[in-house]
Amino acid sequence: MKCSNHDDREATGICIQCGKGLCIECKREVGGKFYCQPCADIRNQIDNAIAEKTPPLQSYIETRTSTYSHLSSQSTPLKWYILGPLVALIGGLFGILGAATHEMGYGWYIGPFVAAPVFEEIMKPCGVYFLLAKKPEALFSRRYTAFLAALSGLTFALIENAMYLNVYIPDPTQELVIWRYTVCILLHVSCSYIVGLGINQRLAAWVRRKDRFLGGNGKYFFSAMAIHGLYNVFAVIIDKQYHWFS
Repeated sequence: MKCSNHDDREATGICIQCGKGLCIECKREVGGKFYCQPCADIRNQIDNAIAEKTPPLQSYIETRTSTYSHLSSQSTPLKWYILGPLVALIGGLFGILGAATHEMGYGWYIGPFVAAPVFEEIMKPCGVYFLLAKKPEALFSRRYTAFLAALSGLTFALIENAMYLNVYIPDPTQELVIWRYTVCILLHVSCSYIVGLGINQRLAAWVRRKDRFLGGNGKYFFSAMAIHGLYNVFAVIIDKQYHWFS
């Protein structure tokens, strides 16, 4: 591995926070662990805040967000302009696991209306979660993060359509095909975009037990789940009347 700051030098360590390769000149030791300079600054600011008996949460979020915003604008490798969307697209595959929940004993009323929307909306952006944890500098802005989450939703929608139109319903009506490739794709892409607005450093802070539930981003996750659940209710009503989905 090469040093992330010096292409002509071999890395002698890895930043424990962001995973970047570091040469002897670039690595910083804090508390017996190696960090890059930006991550070391974050760690030192948090430690100072705790030492001064001030709430460390706001300092943690602000310094981490500002640091990675600076990194993304100045030092994001060109490859992540390609790899970022690719990881997001691949991550959409995991949403299929959520789609299977209503087939696993939840019942016809809990599965499609509660379990499936919850699991699907949480799992579709798995690729974006990976980027947030391992390559936060690849998430250039809040809207770009939401865009990547929408790509995950697109992957999920296309796979789900293929399963429904070729496995579950081998002889679908023309109305169903049109519906699934318009309304269903729009639903999944839109809901994933909404969830993506809540994928940020505060969510990462919650995972690390440094912030409240979902890092204050619950409104995005729950809004997407509610929209998805209401759509499923509407689809059942339409099917009862026109038999499009059976």
